Amino acid sequence: MFTKEETRFLQNMGAHIKRHRNGKGLSQKGLSDLLGWDRATVSRIESGHLNVSLSNVLKAARVLDIPISDVFLEP
Repeated sequence: MFTKEETRFLQNMGAHIKRHRNGKGLSQKGLSDLLGWDRATVSRIESGHLNVSLSNVLKAARVLDIPISDVFLEP
């Protein structure tokens, strides 16, 4: 389980990834294919239910063509 602060952080990060994914016109499946992950993994990240590694956040940022810092911005 995550603390409330960790949960908020993961949810914010997931929301940023989702916003950028949608902005690129990608489905969760489309993004997961580009990353080599399953769609369920993308879903869990976007909903804040998965504490993803920084290397995977970097990978997602590169695929989405955004600075990694964009993923960590406050809402």
